[in-house]
Amino acid sequence: MWAKHGKNPTGVVTTSINKLLNHLFNNQVIKMRYGSTAKKWLDEKLRIMIGVPLVFESAYKNKDGSFRSKESFTLLKKVEMFDRKLSKINKKDEYAGHSQFVIHPVIIDSILQKNIKPVRLDVILSLKMEISVILYRWLDLVIADKYEVENTLKKLKEELAFGPERYDSFVATIREACEELEGKDFTTGRIVYCKVEKTVDGSDWKIVVRKGKQLELFEEPKVVKQLETDGEFEAFLTKWELLNDPLKSIIKSKAEKIAREKFPTLHSDLSVNLEIVEIMKQREAKPTKELPSDQVQTTQASE
Repeated sequence: MWAKHGKNPTGVVTTSINKLLNHLFNNQVIKMRYGSTAKKWLDEKLRIMIGVPLVFESAYKNKDGSFRSKESFTLLKKVEMFDRKLSKINKKDEYAGHSQFVIHPVIIDSILQKNIKPVRLDVILSLKMEISVILYRWLDLVIADKYEVENTLKKLKEELAFGPERYDSFVATIREACEELEGKDFTTGRIVYCKVEKTVDGSDWKIVVRKGKQLELFEEPKVVKQLETDGEFEAFLTKWELLNDPLKSIIKSKAEKIAREKFPTLHSDLSVNLEIVEIMKQREAKPTKELPSDQVQTTQASE
């Protein structure tokens, strides 16, 4: 978000809590008014980011050739979360951007001076093959200031320090990795083309990668949810809490499975709760189709 807001050298990011939470769901659209559960989850994460220290120790060279000395810092220097209840502002459009976060200047200076480079951890965690992770990290560096890169696979094999693997097997492995990497985002763009092709003279194989514009949030939604009010979200969670333990367990297991599929890079209590609410809404509308009849009867009796 800092980069998309113009890379403010002061490290300030001003946004709304809703936009921040939606952004964290990795292009998964969640149209809802977030209630206390979501805000509590976010508050816990922000407390970690502002409270847990990190240390740079000879992390990189300065421009004069000297190494940076040992330095302690946190990810965030300052957090101001807007609270409507504590403010006199009532109109939604007037407080939408009143939350402010300040990234620590050590991080900002290091990025702007190109001493360190951010990576998309969410993308890395979503990759299933180890070779895809290795290739992604390599591409992230070599294509950062370019829109297209080509490299013969023999040279790539040496650069990535692969062992005595059969060359034809290596070619097949890179081809599989390319299939997984197409459509993935970097911090500087998006892989729109990743293929293994023959070289012009036909004597070798080469990898060809082209970078395009990074997807904007909500540009390509995978799931759309609509929770009408904060109260509705909390009410359905409360109904779930009041169910008997066996039925609660069944619903939670189903919600966890759905959450893992929909939100592979952000599988958390929040995403599970979202699915629990959806299941409870469906169950209330058509209880006999949601669960076996004997379980529904048991639940209705317990309620």
